Amino acid sequence: METEVLKPGSGNPGDPDMGEEFLRALKSYSKLLEKYHRLSDLLRRTTEYREMVPPEVFENVHEDYRKRKAEIEESLERAKGEFSQALKATLAEKKELQEKARKGSHRLKELKFRRILGEYSEEEIEEECRQLRKELGQYAERLNWLDEVLDLYAHTVARTDLEALEEPRPSWREAAVEKTPEPAPAPEPPEASVPTEAHSEAEAKPAGGTPQETTPADAESRVLGQLAHSSYVHGYLVPMDGSRKGQRFPLLAGTITLGSGPGTDIVLPEPGVAKSHARIVYQDRRYMLENLDMLGRTYVNGTQCKASELREGDVIRLGEVKMRVVFSGE
Repeated sequence: METEVLKPGSGNPGDPDMGEEFLRALKSYSKLLEKYHRLSDLLRRTTEYREMVPPEVFENVHEDYRKRKAEIEESLERAKGEFSQALKATLAEKKELQEKARKGSHRLKELKFRRILGEYSEEEIEEECRQLRKELGQYAERLNWLDEVLDLYAHTVARTDLEALEEPRPSWREAAVEKTPEPAPAPEPPEASVPTEAHSEAEAKPAGGTPQETTPADAESRVLGQLAHSSYVHGYLVPMDGSRKGQRFPLLAGTITLGSGPGTDIVLPEPGVAKSHARIVYQDRRYMLENLDMLGRTYVNGTQCKASELREGDVIRLGEVKMRVVFSGE
């Protein structure tokens, strides 16, 4: 059985090709992991329904699935080892950019301070300040991209426990290769880059929510607050598993974001759910689900989708959590 050859990249900090290769390798790994999950499910079902066929047929099918699963498991383990160099290079580039951003921010503040003191006029520092802001914006853009790549690594590789796939997995920060102190145990807290003015301006706010929303309860309270101003609840999203199982999230007019990040409308702190994973847009009296995940881990009724109209009874899967669509009054 042939499997994809993963090439994490050159491993040189600051090499843009390295980052692109790392991202492509992560996507290949994710597809391979999907096959592994599929074969694990087939093995379970084979054992569950073994009484339906003669023992010889059962053994033949079971052995076929077992061998294919073992081959994929070997490929996954080998790929995890190959990721090490690219991961270290990505972390090194992030650290280097954070330091450059810190120095650039301090220089910008120093120039403004000297102007206030009267050493320079606004015109004398204008050009250097403009260049510094441009550079800080570039640093911020690259840092945000690196964070997305590291998040994908965390969701696909650092979470993988091939010996106990059915067991609950720890948050990716607990499984991170290089331990760094975290301010709070909230799910998927965004790693703060250097607190610069330019960096703050360059970072777009999440599509839904506010920076103060740091827990699922905070985001849920805001969604319910929107409900108070909505004349009609069109339906609900009902998680079928995970930590939010059985809860009912109202579908309102407008846009609803879903993900593991603290700024989303519906926070799903589950394995495989990206910070900003998907959104549901209400337009022309229809609800449209749109994928925002870089790995495309958004499914409707088992089919991967970029955009899909939601209908009564549809089952949405984001990462490893499933939700059913229930429209009120239907």
